Amino acid sequence: MNRENETKTYVKLETTYPHNLLHHLNKLMNGDLSLLKDTQKLEDLFQSTYPAETDELILIQTAGKNELFMDFFAQRNKPDWSKRVFLETSLRTLAKKLSEKDAVILLESLMFLFDWNFSMEVERTWDVSPEEQALFHEKSEIQKAQNPISHISQQQNKVHTEQTDKVSETNAAKEYSASDDSEPHTRPRPRNNRNHDRVSPRNEKAPQNDKKKPSPVKETKTTDTYRPLPKNQEQAKYFKQMNIRTRQTLKKALRDEPASQCEMGDYYAEPNTSHTDYPEALVWYQHSAKNGHYRAFFEMCKIYDSQDNKIPNRKEESIKIYTDLANRDFPSAQYILGMKYWLGDGVENNVETAVKWLRLAAEQNHIDAIRQLADIYSSRQNETMAQFWYKAGAKQGDDYCKQKSDS
Repeated sequence: MNRENETKTYVKLETTYPHNLLHHLNKLMNGDLSLLKDTQKLEDLFQSTYPAETDELILIQTAGKNELFMDFFAQRNKPDWSKRVFLETSLRTLAKKLSEKDAVILLESLMFLFDWNFSMEVERTWDVSPEEQALFHEKSEIQKAQNPISHISQQQNKVHTEQTDKVSETNAAKEYSASDDSEPHTRPRPRNNRNHDRVSPRNEKAPQNDKKKPSPVKETKTTDTYRPLPKNQEQAKYFKQMNIRTRQTLKKALRDEPASQCEMGDYYAEPNTSHTDYPEALVWYQHSAKNGHYRAFFEMCKIYDSQDNKIPNRKEESIKIYTDLANRDFPSAQYILGMKYWLGDGVENNVETAVKWLRLAAEQNHIDAIRQLADIYSSRQNETMAQFWYKAGAKQGDDYCKQKSDS
């Protein structure tokens, strides 16, 4: 195919988008990656634990046949530039065997398991239909930290060009109201700061002329005491190891630029380097968050949740931050919080609370939340609600939901 006159497009790889496969593998691993070295045992365990997840099992089998797990182990202690080359090569190879979406889901899930906390872009050199493009990060408000509400509105305008089938919606609402589920039958009405339409079985309509959503950073707090930043560049830890670009970022960060402060956190949080220093990364993330950078909160929570960074486990702190952000209507925080309650990660397992947060994220068109919510209803034999959400996901072009939908 001649691409000389075509605009170049790129696929982003990073671990900020929590796929279902990621959560399922993370739960099976439970911190022990050695299971990935026995692909047959992994496949058998996955199939017995998640018998309905046939699509995810296919991804695991594909990874096993192509020795992808062992390749990740081989790259484990290599520098990030080597890992980036490996990921680019792997994505190009997988894109010939899987849909682009599935290839990205597989690679990002393994990046998360191996704690590869960096992002990268790979130029598309393969043909891909619009339906198969991996647009996870373009759809995620995490990537639009400086103006999240604007991005949410743009994405929802695309989704709501067609209205939900009135008959299906009415039937779903009746089923929900009459259900004997243990799920609460009432929840708060939309707050006045929700200025966007939603996919909802209860057909809730957002108030008009609402005020702009307040910045989560202005009100979200942590129990941390912020350590002062260095007074000058030379006092920064590992300054002598920094290249010119990092020193330029440091200079901006010391001027209190929140995005640069978050980048400095990334620098110290980069694993397996001579400048890896998670306590120092936290300092920069904390200041970035305090100054209004949304992504910094998520990076802090990743450190709090990790068991391999020499930071005392502080899942309670991450739960607090996610809860504050979720209460301010950020769908990724709602989804992550819902999954934590679903998996019992840092909190007591609570299906009702998990459904509550997943529903709020799904109503803002968070596709992973839609999938998970539909699966939960299906597992509880509430097929009316399951089909409502599968259809909602199918309307967004999600292959999994299209397969599960009965229409």
